Amino acid sequence: MIRKKNGPKDFTKLRRNNVIAARDEYADQWRKPNAMVEQLSILARHAIDLEWITFYPAQGVEN
Repeated sequence: MIRKKNGPKDFTKLRRNNVIAARDEYADQWRKPNAMVEQLSILARHAIDLEWITFYPAQGVEN
């Protein structure tokens, strides 16, 4: 789902407002907003481990 929509985008440019926008895009559905934040959180932690980013863009974003 994420790769299909965002495949060519640069993950290092992901910011907190992007995570919030992704969550809010699915606000009318029951589980999808939380799943979106969880998926982006996992990707962000992995990007930190790989030293692609130095901050956690999903920090403080409520599910």
